[in-house]
Amino acid sequence: MNIFIYWNRKDNDSKKMFKFLKDGSWINALKDKYEVVDLFPHTAFKIENCRIHLSESVEISLLDAIEQADILMFFTHGEDDRILKYRYKFATAKKEFSLIDCDMSSIVSGKAIISMCCSSAQSLGPHCVKSEGAPYFIGFEKPLVYDQDDIPNQQLRAIVYKAYSSGFDKVFEAALEKQYTADKLVKRLKLYLNKSITEGILSSPERSMEKYTMGVPFYEEGINSLVCLGNQAQVIFN
Repeated sequence: MNIFIYWNRKDNDSKKMFKFLKDGSWINALKDKYEVVDLFPHTAFKIENCRIHLSESVEISLLDAIEQADILMFFTHGEDDRILKYRYKFATAKKEFSLIDCDMSSIVSGKAIISMCCSSAQSLGPHCVKSEGAPYFIGFEKPLVYDQDDIPNQQLRAIVYKAYSSGFDKVFEAALEKQYTADKLVKRLKLYLNKSITEGILSSPERSMEKYTMGVPFYEEGINSLVCLGNQAQVIFN
């Protein structure tokens, strides 16, 4: 089985939230069992010096890797109708920064998709399942990161980054070892991510529940928006 993993290591949110992809127990177990195709296989998960505007040759290698894969896993930014390469600043650049969207989705035809990106299961997910024949699309219907920059929410965000990274690592590793179905993966991720964030807040030396009241419901809503569209009974890593 060929698994393609795209991890956006340029933007701070994605870099910290998915830190487990660098040296976590799941990624190491995955590499031992399957062929893992990564966009930049020779950079050891470090692409800080890569230009945001990818060259034509990189684009071609990216498309080839996606086309050859059976499972596509995306750890980056997203919107309701697209998965993004990187965060963009200007609306006019949205298309240029899109990795997959509803108008450019034929390349994922028939492939299982796990999209750990904000909001991508809202419109893109149903489109990939219904129009492109994806056996399943696992993703979030709501945003994952609360972007208020006041100090309390910066502290909360740091807790959430750690909780997400730990939760993804543990649940994906269990899914690999115990042959989770798509539905079971979603249920376990919801349970563990909520648990991890709660424990992180309660154990924080600087915690103040009043400070975190604005951000916590947002994160709960995001986590609980995780869905599996398509064949929920299919085993993820078989």
